[in-house]
Amino acid sequence: MRALDVMVQDVVTVRRDTDVGEAIKLLAEHDVSALPVLDENGALVGILSEADLIRRVEIGTESIGPGG
Repeated sequence: MRALDVMVQDVVTVRRDTDVGEAIKLLAEHDVSALPVLDENGALVGILSEADLIRRVEIGTESIGPGG
């Protein structure tokens, strides 16, 4: 099996200035776990994944309580 056999072909992307809430909505709507992030010229500058959104102080998902 190759990457081609399992990859998403209709890629949904976001820009660097896309609101995090909008990115979360896109992840859910398109049933994907990550979104390529593009700059103003359409060049890839990163990947925003579900893991990036877990336990982030900036969006209020940091762990609270013992062990968290």
